[in-house]
Amino acid sequence: MFKAVFQGILQIWIGLTIVYYGQTLLPSSAEELEQEYGITHSASSLHIDSQTQTLPQFINKMVHFRFGNSLTYKKTVLQVILEHLPFTLILATLSVLISAFISIPLGAFLAQRIKASLIYRFSNLVLSFLASIPTLISAPFFLWLFGLKVFHFPLSYNGGISSYFLPILSISVGLIGSLTLLTRTAFEKTLPQNFVRTAYAKGASKKLVIFKHVFANTIVPIFSFLLLKFSYLLAGSLVVESIYGWPGLGELLSKSIFSRDLPVLQATVLFILLISVFFNTIRSFLLLRFSHEA
Repeated sequence: MFKAVFQGILQIWIGLTIVYYGQTLLPSSAEELEQEYGITHSASSLHIDSQTQTLPQFINKMVHFRFGNSLTYKKTVLQVILEHLPFTLILATLSVLISAFISIPLGAFLAQRIKASLIYRFSNLVLSFLASIPTLISAPFFLWLFGLKVFHFPLSYNGGISSYFLPILSISVGLIGSLTLLTRTAFEKTLPQNFVRTAYAKGASKKLVIFKHVFANTIVPIFSFLLLKFSYLLAGSLVVESIYGWPGLGELLSKSIFSRDLPVLQATVLFILLISVFFNTIRSFLLLRFSHEA
C-alpha cells in the first residue's frame, strides 16, 4: 500500500517535472504570445510567470490547483477541465461496462470447453487478434467502415446517442479480447480446484458452482484488470478522443499541445496523473486486502 502511494507521488513529481522543463519548447516572451494569440500582456503574464518559477514553486502551484486562465478558451483552466472530464468519464464507464458484460460470460463459457475443440481454438485465435489491435488502427478503421461505408454513424461527437457508438467500439474491441482471455484463464485455473469438486459432490447445480464458487474466486484478477483499464481510459484515451473529436481530457490535451495553451496543458497532465495514481492506489489496496484474506 505504502509502495503504491510512494510510486504515485513519484509519478506526479516526474510528470510535472517533464512539463516544467518542456515549457521551453513553447513561446517564452509576452510579445510572442500576444502576436500568436492576440492576448493582452496581463493575460500572458500568467504564462510567463510559470516559466520564471523554480521547480518547487511550480509543483506547489500545480498541487494547489492554481492554474490561472486558459489562453484559448478565455475562462479559468479549472472550468475547462471540469467541462471535459465528464465526457471522458462517460466514455470510460460505458466502454468498461459493455466489455465486462460481454467478456466475463464469454470467458466463463470458453473455460468449460475442451482445449482441443474447434470452438476453443478458433476463439483463442480471434480473441488474441482482437487483444493485439491498437486503437491507433481500430479507431480509423471503424471510422471508415461504420462512419463512411456502412450505417454512417456520426464521425464526431454531436450530442446524440449514436455518436457514442464508434468511440466505444474502438475502445471495447481490444478490451473484450484481453478481458475474455483473462477471464478464461482465471476460470481454467479455478475449475479443477478441490472446493469446486466438493461443491459438485454435495449436489450443487452447475450455475451455483460457477457463480458462487468459481466466479467468486476469480473476481480479484478480473476486477483488478478492469480497474487498471478504467484508470487508463479515465486518464484520457488520446487517440480515440482525437480521431472522433470526443470532447474529453484526451482531446483537450491534444488541443492544448497544438495551440500551445500551457496553463491548460499543465492542468490536464496533472489531472491525468492524479486519476491514474488514485485508481492504481485503490487497485493495490484491494489486491493487498484480498491476498491477506486468501
